[in-house]
Amino acid sequence: MKKLLIITSFTLTAVSFLTSFTNSEKISQERNCQYGQCIKIKKDGYQCRNCAQQGSYYCWSHR
Repeated sequence: MKKLLIITSFTLTAVSFLTSFTNSEKISQERNCQYGQCIKIKKDGYQCRNCAQQGSYYCWSHR
C-alpha cells in the first residue's frame, strides 16, 4: 500500500509541476513586454505577470 501511495504522490507532484510550467509559458507568450517580464517569483510560486521596467529586471511594484 505504501508503494502505491508514493507512486501516486509522485505522479500528482509531477503533473502539478508540468501544469504550472505550462501556465507560466502561456503568460509570457501572451504578454508582449518591451523589456521582458518581471522576474519576481511570488509567494504562491508563480512568476509576476507584469512587464519589467526599462533598465531593470523587475516591474514597478517589485523594484
